[in-house]
Amino acid sequence: MSGARAYFLLRPYEGRWAPSPAFRRCQKSCCRNGNRTWVARTLPILSPSRTRDYRKWEDIDGMWTTLILEDSALYRQSLLRIFEAHFPAMAIFEAETGQKARQIANTEVLDLVLTDIDLPDVCGLDFTREVKRACASTVVVVLTIHDAPEYRLAAQEHGADYFLVKGSTGTADIVALVESVVAQKKKLEDRCDDLVCRMRRDAY
Repeated sequence: MSGARAYFLLRPYEGRWAPSPAFRRCQKSCCRNGNRTWVARTLPILSPSRTRDYRKWEDIDGMWTTLILEDSALYRQSLLRIFEAHFPAMAIFEAETGQKARQIANTEVLDLVLTDIDLPDVCGLDFTREVKRACASTVVVVLTIHDAPEYRLAAQEHGADYFLVKGSTGTADIVALVESVVAQKKKLEDRCDDLVCRMRRDAY
């Protein structure tokens, strides 16, 4: 990849460096191939100042894209309010059907998915499997009214990372879970960034 092309991977956004459309396209393409960290390999050819700016936006939740797949408008809106209140910088998409969710998944790089099981046109577990096959690093949380061992096992077998029961899950539980997921992924990405910086220093 040439240096001229790499500079278009990041663009200014509200005083920080955020992904350009080209960056997102590359990220989505590599994510489908199971190599989501590929995009970080372009960073060694950026200037030191741009690398530092890159880490500024990496430290916020604004780079996260979340999809809420829930056919109950009331519950979906309650989840949206939680995310807007506690994670205002996140990009949140909502869908009430599997068809709409698939359209979003085909155009966005999803970091987090919250899905119900019982949906009008698709089983949420089948959608979970589709998401994980497309990008294994996407975190999927199953939210359902079914609190039974067989449902938990089925969710696990379909690739879900977490299983929450609606009746016993409150706002604090959801916020704590999302914060934990974000922190874990940021820690992993920070280690990748450190490796990239060392590679860059060694290159010079």
